[in-house]
Parts: sequence; structure tokens; C-alpha cells
Amino acid sequence: MRTPAHSTSIAQNTAPQEVLALRAARADTTPTEPIFWGLSRGSQHLAAKCARNGCRSAEFGTARWPSGNALAIGCKNVANVDNECRRRASRMAMGISAAERCNDFGWHPRGRIDPALVAETAQQTRFGFGHAWSRSAGYALTTAPERVYLVLTMEGGFEFTVDGSVVSAETGSLILLDGEVPTGARTTTETARFVWYLEPTFLRAGRSRFAYGEPIATSGSTVSALTAMTNSLLRTAPPATADAERHLTLAFENLLAGVLHEAKPAHKAAPHHRDGLFMAALDAVEDNFRDPAFNATRLAAEISVSQRTLYNAFSSMGTTPRREIERRRITEATRLTEASILPAAELAALAGFTSARQLTRALHRSNRP
Repeated sequence: MRTPAHSTSIAQNTAPQEVLALRAARADTTPTEPIFWGLSRGSQHLAAKCARNGCRSAEFGTARWPSGNALAIGCKNVANVDNECRRRASRMAMGISAAERCNDFGWHPRGRIDPALVAETAQQTRFGFGHAWSRSAGYALTTAPERVYLVLTMEGGFEFTVDGSVVSAETGSLILLDGEVPTGARTTTETARFVWYLEPTFLRAGRSRFAYGEPIATSGSTVSALTAMTNSLLRTAPPATADAERHLTLAFENLLAGVLHEAKPAHKAAPHHRDGLFMAALDAVEDNFRDPAFNATRLAAEISVSQRTLYNAFSSMGTTPRREIERRRITEATRLTEASILPAAELAALAGFTSARQLTRALHRSNRP
């Protein structure tokens, strides 16, 4: 994966009072009264509880000790904190990892990072692609004159600030953004989206007939082909030669042009997107993943839809119910491994796996390209 030369770290792109802890570090002194920035009252209460229990290992979320020498994603002193604190720390770790991928992609997080953020991205020499979902998110896009950004909102909505003007994008809409124009993005609700950028040949701002900074409704077979191509590329190795990459880039740009040509004035999103089913299903996964018996069948029953409807919602985002349940369990197992020393069987059970062997197989699957 290529990291853009003009990309900078999240910490460099975020005001001090909005900085989210990115790396764990131990404090050299016993914490007294922490300072909290951007935390809900519930999170402040939990962070203060860690301090009262004498936890020296970390801070919680965006809390920072007055000494300023400890930045961390969550409390690791599992003996001194309750289950809710550990759960929030686990999710924060997952969200920060996804935020770092967004940052490398040219979408620099602003404000509080959503612990539920999931992002999968890949980058080639002249274009990048990915999909993401979260309850809330704010970004500043890398200013790059040679780039065109594109966002397809599958569920939820976005509010873009383009050179000072605010533009709203709803479910089913695609927006082209000129990389030369300062642009910010903020989700307005729980949102699932596809994101791309490319260095275009014939789709350059001012040279193509398509409008920039104006959401357009999408429909037809080409938008399905575009999302399917993106999902496929996220699962496979990059092109082996420069010529292959060049042809792939041109194919992507032509497919995008086809989506724009097929755009219609009025469009209704598919039911599983209009009703926010995908994000609702992820909430149910979060509530139930620790139960080893929880699976796709139980998930469908939990949100009162058929299994076919459930699979269609996940398939459109390039994933499956089973994969997202397993992803959450792996994240929890990883956090537990870092937080304490536990027997393999106990670790697997706490993360929602039926056995240590099942956990090992899941880890192997997650490491495949």
C-alpha cells in the first residue's frame, strides 16, 4: 500500500484539545486528577474511576493526565476496572486502527474518533479505494491538485464543506470532489460508504461535463459493477506490473464515467440501505459477539429480517455477517492478549470463540490477503 507523500499523522492534523490517544504508554508518576477532552459524561466517570483505583497504565479515550506524559487508548489494568471500561477500551482500539488507515488514505480524522469505525482501504500509484462504516465521523481531505475524490453513500448521510460552502449527500448519492479545493466531510448519522480517489485523465475538474461538489443520484448496473470491483480489489493482491496497474486505473475511470452517465434525477435506494439495516446489524453484533452461539442466523432474528435480506445488505459492502462477527471477536481477543496473560482457552471464551482452535483458525483467515 502506498502512503501519500503529503499525508501527515492524525496528531499533526488535529487540534490539541481534540487529540485522541493513538499509542499506549505508561505514566512515570501516579495519576491524580485527569483532564478530559471530548468525552461523554459516562466515559469521564469511567476514566475517573480508573484513576481512583490507582491505574497507572493508561488513560481512557481522550483523557490525558496533567503531567502530559501518558497517551494511550484505554486502561490495561484489568484488575482495577469494570467490564464496561474494558469493552469501551476494546472498541476504542478498533476505531483508532481504522482511523489511522483513513489518515493514510488522505482522509484526516477531526474531532472524536468513533470507536465503532471500520475502514478497509488500498492504494495504487494513481488511485485508491475503500469502504468504511461508522456511527459518526469527521475528516479533512488531503489537498492534492492532481486528485479527484469520490464518495458513494450507501446508508446514512454526509455533510461536505467544499471551499466554505456546505453540501449534503444522502443515501444512494455519489459526489465528486476536486482535490485542489479544501474539503471537509462529516457524517450526519450512522453511515456506510465507499470512497475513492484517482489522478484522472478525462474526468478532471473543468475538463469534464460532470459537476463537482454536487451530489448525484445513482442507479443501474454500472454502480453495482463499481462497488463489486472495489470489494474484489480489497480482497486481492495489487497488480504485479506497472502496465497492469495503468490498465486497471483506466478501467476504473471508465467505469466511473459509466456510473455518472447512468445517473438519474430521482432514485430510491434499495430497501436494505434506505432502512439502515447494515448499521443496525453491526449494533446487534456489538451487543452479542461475546456469546459463542451468536451467528448469522441469530443476527437475522435479532433485527427481525430474513437471512437473505441480511446477506444482501452485507454483500453490498463487500463483507458477510460471519466475517463481521469474527472481526469483532478477533479485535476483542487481541485486546485481551495485550491487557493480560490468560490461558488460550479462557482467552478464546472471553472473546466469543468456542475454543482456542477456533480462535487460531480465525486469526489465520484474518491474515490472508
